[in-house]
Amino acid sequence: MNNNPQDKMLKSDEYDILSRFQGGFTTVPEHISLNLRHELRPYQTEALGRYLHYYDSDKNRDQTRGMQLLFNMATGSGKTMIMAALLLDLYKRGQNKIVFFVNTTNIIEKTRENFLDSSSSKYLFAEKIVIDGEVVNVRELTDFSDARDDSINIVFTTIQGLHTTLKAPRENSLTYDDLTEHDLVLLSDEAHHLNGDTKKLNADEKKDNTSWESTINAVMNGNPMNHLFEFTATIDLDDKEIFYKYKNRIIYRYDLRAFREDGYSKDVWIYDVAADLMDRAIQAMIISQYRKKIALAAGVWLKPVILFKSFRIADANDFYDEFVLKVKSISHTDIDKQRKIATGILERAFAYFDQEGISGSDLADELRFDFAEERLISVTKKAITPEDQQRLNSLEDRDNEIRAVFAVDVLDEGWDVLNLFDIVRLYDTRDSKNGRPGKTTMREAQLIGRGARYYPFVLDGDEEKRFVRKFDDNELEPLRVIEQLHYHSASNPKYIQEIRQTLRETGIMPDINTVKRELNLKDSFKESHTYKTGVVWKNEQVEATAIPEQTVFLGGEGYKLQDIYEISVPVGISHDRQIFVDNSDLEAQTRSEEHTFNVTFSRFPKNLVRHAVDRNKKLRYDIVSEKISGLVSLEGFLTGDKQLGGVKIAVTAGVDRYEKLTTDERLFIVEKLLALVANDIALNEKSFEGTKEFKPHPIKEVFDERILRNYTITNNDAEFGISQSHPGSYDQRGSQYYLDLSKEDWHVYDDNFGTSEEKKLVLLMKKLIEDLREKWDDIYLVRNEGSFKIYEFGKPGRAFEPDYVLFANDKRNASVSWQIFIEPKGNHLIEHDAWKQDFLLKLSKEAKIVGEDADTRVIGVPFFNGDIEKQSHVIEEALKAL
Repeated sequence: MNNNPQDKMLKSDEYDILSRFQGGFTTVPEHISLNLRHELRPYQTEALGRYLHYYDSDKNRDQTRGMQLLFNMATGSGKTMIMAALLLDLYKRGQNKIVFFVNTTNIIEKTRENFLDSSSSKYLFAEKIVIDGEVVNVRELTDFSDARDDSINIVFTTIQGLHTTLKAPRENSLTYDDLTEHDLVLLSDEAHHLNGDTKKLNADEKKDNTSWESTINAVMNGNPMNHLFEFTATIDLDDKEIFYKYKNRIIYRYDLRAFREDGYSKDVWIYDVAADLMDRAIQAMIISQYRKKIALAAGVWLKPVILFKSFRIADANDFYDEFVLKVKSISHTDIDKQRKIATGILERAFAYFDQEGISGSDLADELRFDFAEERLISVTKKAITPEDQQRLNSLEDRDNEIRAVFAVDVLDEGWDVLNLFDIVRLYDTRDSKNGRPGKTTMREAQLIGRGARYYPFVLDGDEEKRFVRKFDDNELEPLRVIEQLHYHSASNPKYIQEIRQTLRETGIMPDINTVKRELNLKDSFKESHTYKTGVVWKNEQVEATAIPEQTVFLGGEGYKLQDIYEISVPVGISHDRQIFVDNSDLEAQTRSEEHTFNVTFSRFPKNLVRHAVDRNKKLRYDIVSEKISGLVSLEGFLTGDKQLGGVKIAVTAGVDRYEKLTTDERLFIVEKLLALVANDIALNEKSFEGTKEFKPHPIKEVFDERILRNYTITNNDAEFGISQSHPGSYDQRGSQYYLDLSKEDWHVYDDNFGTSEEKKLVLLMKKLIEDLREKWDDIYLVRNEGSFKIYEFGKPGRAFEPDYVLFANDKRNASVSWQIFIEPKGNHLIEHDAWKQDFLLKLSKEAKIVGEDADTRVIGVPFFNGDIEKQSHVIEEALKAL
């Protein structure tokens, strides 16, 4: 490959520069966002922003040809959601004929469900798609002879099927004429299969126009205005030919490593044990049942699934039969056998069962029921029926009872399953050569990557964290088990080393040092009066206050509608025309007789208004009721004198008063007004706000006595994960901010493994403690290890976990106590988190103590930053001033 750095730059690299220095890309327009069932994730918004920028603003784009772009995105990152968004945008641009092609029929069936089946949990569009006030349908066709202008028209095919059909055209199928006379959008999923010409064929074979890749090239060359959008998680840019083919096509790259680091995947664990196959299977069932119970105890519905993977079909069939028989006879003896050798997650599972009073016999009864044969599915015992395929594609659904899948190669491209938590490897084959993983290990790594898709759930109403891991830093959080995928393997050290290395190279497991550290509350603090009787004062996040009905409450802020809206009715929108009468002068005649008059919106018939509302996605009841604070009823909003009912419309039409308008003309006016109103306002999502009332919560219930936390060791902060109390005892390097915290009674935890800023703050407290003791006693500094949140006053009520809280009692006035929030902040985050500092500084004036301890002072101080403190003494002065 050419060593010229400029020549190696990919299109996605150029757009990386744009995103860094131009403050991001175009906001995703409402014709996309309002017509998708789910909210776009940040990286999906970035991908679409790049596409929109390229389409509308890139001066280097050749406007005389269609686009050819590649989205290189990780398995599980929602590539099909990007496709759905593209279909919406392209429809608005007048491009509604789509050919979706892929390598396997399984993916076609999945994508049909995504795009066509509104009753499916996998469906990606809103219940009703509305663009420019018109309802849009999504239709499947076999060719484009029946394409409709008001629809997104899609032909689904495999690349093999497309190739065969074009070589030997059949009735009611695509032809080259279809693909050249229409401006088409080609969507290629798993696009790495299209590189046969580019990578695998020799010079003679590349001349053969019968190859799949040549078929696509012929389609694109047949009509230069056709668009081709390719999607893949796998692209070999180390191959010279592949690199140059896609060098100017890759619009966005979001690999598995970024996907995992952003928290969108499960955390992958290797569980290896020296046990026979059936013992491994029983262990997996026990662990699976443990996950189910932990989730349900927290109010999270979960039916975890196990995949039993064999090397050969015959082995899979034999093991399935053995498993069915074993489950029928499983007893407490089998359970007790596993208890004796339990380690890791299995040991935690048994501890939980003991805690809950679940005996070995109880557990055996549960396993016999939950893993009975009717709740198993084998993809090797018989041909997979459409019903079986549907069950495999809907494992997360509540009415799907499948708990285990038996297969050889099932988690291939296109199988989306989020509630897979255990993969049991039922063989011990290795095929590595020269220290490099072989094809078997690579396939297994890909299998694990597909199984690592995160199972979304919500805790404490925190919707923002539904799709991301929540407990990476808390080893002791029971719910971590439903954020983990365990790969069960025989205890084979060489294989375990190979699979771990492969998983790191592919980005599924972190290629960084993660260390486990333990923190404990000091006995001296637990014996103190502050710990036994003290409280943490914190506020709450509540749904935003509703606006009274007598005001116009669009957007939740008393939005004022315009006094009058101007609408012109197009000539010829609806007229009776006699077949045998010349109507050629109708338009000129109508134009010469235009009139303008005013009408109040309440004059329009309710049934007409309701019909128009049903056609407008932005103002349908299910949307409006969620997004407009204080809405009592949609009917009241549409007809109320102080809402839409009182709006005046200046109508310009071919008639001089309302009564002469035809039904079609009235419908046009109503739809146009609703579109104008919707565009005038910003319909808010259900909004929240932080209260100003601070309520007491016992300290001994808020702060954990023991914390087991994972720290990620990176070059960004060499102090992170390093003990402040024990120089040199961790990783042969000690903190440069050493302080023996065992001797500091004001520091409640026995160590500090935090950032350099946190350690600098602790040193500052050491410096100030004697001065502070002149006015305070019972002084305690507590690190908030995810123990509590406070919420920004008013909207949007953002959650904030201040790093430290300082407790103290005032010597000068025995009734006064202090609770001071302190937030150490590195230079790179000061501007980004400025809202947190603004909130902290409001506490002293606006926080209201609820309860008897009215003399408690809840305050915040400015950010602590070690570099700033050296010059301005901000925190020192703030604390001394209290």
